[in-house]
Amino acid sequence: MKNITNFILLDPQIKTPITDFFYNSYIVEIFGGVVLSIMGLFLIWFLRPKVKIAPQIAKTEKDGKSIYTIKVINKSYLFQLVDIKFELTMLQPRSTPKGMNIAIKTIELKSDHLWFLSRRKGYISRLLKDDNYASYAIIVTVSSEFDLLEEWKPKAENGTYFDLKVIAKNNFSGITSINHEKFNHFSCVKNGEYCHGNSMTIESNS
Repeated sequence: MKNITNFILLDPQIKTPITDFFYNSYIVEIFGGVVLSIMGLFLIWFLRPKVKIAPQIAKTEKDGKSIYTIKVINKSYLFQLVDIKFELTMLQPRSTPKGMNIAIKTIELKSDHLWFLSRRKGYISRLLKDDNYASYAIIVTVSSEFDLLEEWKPKAENGTYFDLKVIAKNNFSGITSINHEKFNHFSCVKNGEYCHGNSMTIESNS
């Protein structure tokens, strides 16, 4: 019975739903194209830079000035990030005769470019060697000449918000991604510093 079944499946003269599917070149081409498209999309997703941006802004005091920082992490355990650019903007809605426009102001950062960010360490790697510096994470610092809260609070009622963009490349594929985090209200500013490693928690040193 098994041999007869195999013969029916392989003989194009015998019509069954299975033979109709495999001997119809148009259906096979469409099916193959769909599979390849799905595999291609998955590959692009897999090779895209994996970036995480802290949802809160840390605030500290130094030399009588307020210092604001935002933590950025490379989430990938396999790939490094290269040619990383940071851009912080303040977006302020403004009324116009026929609606609203958004006024954009670029905020100066202490450094807006980084050439290299390591991949995250796996559990076994952390057991074998301490990761004291967490080189897969970076702290983006706003220029000390710009007091973010002082600028933000008076404009909060009209919907002013901040947005941090991170543009980075995967070191293996060269694929570039743009990630961003939107800070809608000044209540997201917390006193303290980010904890070590992949934590986004802000804690006070005092």
